[in-house]
This record gives sequence, structure tokens and C-alpha cells, in this order.
Amino acid sequence: VYSLIGMVYAKQRKLDEALAALNTAAAIDSKFDMTYVYRGNVYMMNKNLEGAIRDYRLALELNPYNQPARNTLAKIEARLSGAR
Repeated sequence: VYSLIGMVYAKQRKLDEALAALNTAAAIDSKFDMTYVYRGNVYMMNKNLEGAIRDYRLALELNPYNQPARNTLAKIEARLSGAR
């Protein structure tokens, strides 16, 4: 439930509230991969690429078939390799 609350807050651009809800979700159930996708999205909105990459990778560790995490991580890595 907290994961979904965090997603809704993120869509409303209430990023502090979103992170608080997603951190609570991760504390309650650290094995739910979508929590890390949603939190990665919030980190992206905050221009925190390091945090976003970390969370997308964690989501993929938990569920290698998580397509949103895979797609977004690939976009970030492509952007970063192009910037070098």
C-alpha cells in the first residue's frame, strides 16, 4: 500500500511525501521490486541519477524481468555513456 501511495504522491509532484512513503514501503517489504522502481523514478525527478540507478538495479536483482526498471536503467546508462 505504501508503495502505491508513494507512486501517487510522485505523480502529484509531492516528492518528499513520495520518498517518505516509498522508504516506509521498503522497510515493510524489502522484496517488492516495484517500490524501487517508483523510488528510482522519484530520484530521477530530483535529478539524483546515482540513487535512481541504485534502485533500478535493486529492482532488477529482485525481479530480473522487471521491464520498467530494465528500460529506464538502459536509457540512463545510454545517456551517461553518450556524455563521456
